[in-house]
Amino acid sequence: MSINQSINQSINQSINQSINQSINQSKSVIIAGNGTSLKSIDYSLLPKDYDVFRCNHFYFKKLVPLPEIMTDFD
Repeated sequence: MSINQSINQSINQSINQSINQSINQSKSVIIAGNGTSLKSIDYSLLPKDYDVFRCNHFYFKKLVPLPEIMTDFD
């Protein structure tokens, strides 16, 4: 297994664990990918008690609230 595969596997395990914890705690979760449709989202309107997972070529910018988990896979 290459180092990139090992890192990706570790990240996936962390994400799955976080999602499972949120589900087990009956918390709401928002999972957002990428795309032009997300450019118009006002992140300040997201509920503060939701866990937010952003992935797929999401480049950091000031967000309110800040996502719990951010990933970027090429």
